[in-house]
Amino acid sequence: MRPVVRAHPESDLDAGGTAHPPRTADDGDQQWLVGFRFRTPTGWLVRHYYLITQAEDETHAIRLAGQRARSAPERKAHDYAALDERWAEIRRIRRDALGYWHLSAL
Repeated sequence: MRPVVRAHPESDLDAGGTAHPPRTADDGDQQWLVGFRFRTPTGWLVRHYYLITQAEDETHAIRLAGQRARSAPERKAHDYAALDERWAEIRRIRRDALGYWHLSAL
């Protein structure tokens, strides 16, 4: 499995909306993939996923991803689609002793 790299710098925002350099899989041995549903202006449900590298646990990862999803640059990038905060998918990404990355099952 290749290292995971964020594709959009807008995803690398802290709670205050300050941009940071993109992170790579080398930033830690455990990361979180957090997905949220958005409802587009035309009514379609679309899922967007955020790679969270600095979270202490699952709850913290969801909170950080939610902050990013609600940030002004993210909202603009997704054409101001409405975030469905009642639904979230979270999966842990971890690196084993040999350096291979594993995505947890649902």
